[in-house]
Amino acid sequence: MKKLAILIGTAFAVLSFLGINCYAGGDVIHGCYQKHGGDLRIVSNAKWCRHNEIAISWNKTGPQGPAGPEGPIGPAGPPGSQAQGALQAQDPRVYDVNGNLLGVFPSAWEGFLSFFVPTLSRFLIISPGSGDVDPAYPSISLYYDGVGCTGNSFLDVNVRYQILKVGSKYLTAGDGPAVCTNNPNTNIIYVSTAQWNEMGQFSRGCDQFTPDQAACTLVVQTKEVTLPFSLPLDLPVHFE
Repeated sequence: MKKLAILIGTAFAVLSFLGINCYAGGDVIHGCYQKHGGDLRIVSNAKWCRHNEIAISWNKTGPQGPAGPEGPIGPAGPPGSQAQGALQAQDPRVYDVNGNLLGVFPSAWEGFLSFFVPTLSRFLIISPGSGDVDPAYPSISLYYDGVGCTGNSFLDVNVRYQILKVGSKYLTAGDGPAVCTNNPNTNIIYVSTAQWNEMGQFSRGCDQFTPDQAACTLVVQTKEVTLPFSLPLDLPVHFE
C-alpha cells in the first residue's frame, strides 16, 4: 500500500506539472494499478482496467484546507470630512449677527426664513418675529403611542427633513422606517393637533386616535435634536 500511495502521488505530480488531462473525465482522474508489477497507467474510465489491475481514482482538486491565519490590520484611512467643511465655496450661506455660520441655502418660506443645517441634515424654519422655530408652523399633527399624548411621538413623512418645536424641545424625524397610522402594530392611540383660540393664541390639543381603515397616513417616529447654535437668534441675520 505504501508503494501504491507513492505511485499515485508521483503520477499526480507529473500530470499537474505537464498539464495532461486528456484522460481525465470531469474532476476525477482514473488509473489502473498493476497488482504484481506495480505499474500505474491513466485511463478515461475504470472499466478499461485489466483483470490483473486494480482500478483507482482521485480528484484533480483536493479538499479545502483549513483557514489561514488572520492577516495584519491595514493602515487607517484618511479622516472623513466634516459636514460644514464639505460645503462648497459657492454655496449661499446664512450668518447670525456675530458672524457665526448657521446654515446654507437660505430662502424665504411664506414670510419665514428657511435654511439647511449641515450638521443635522435638516431644514430649520425661523420666524422673523421671534427668531425661533414657530411651534404653530407648520400646522401638523403629532401622533403618540402613550395615553394623553405621551410616550413615543410620530410625525408625517412629508415633514421628515424639518425641525419642529414642541414645547421646549426641538424634534425631527428619526432614522426608522415609515409606518402606517392604521397599522395596529404601531400602537398609536392619541393625536395632537394644532389649535387656536378666539384670541389667535396657539396650543396643541390631545385626542384619542381612531384609526381609519380606509386611509393611511405614513408617519415616522421622532427624535430630539440639539441645535449647533442657540435659539432665539438675534436678528437680523445676513447672507453671503
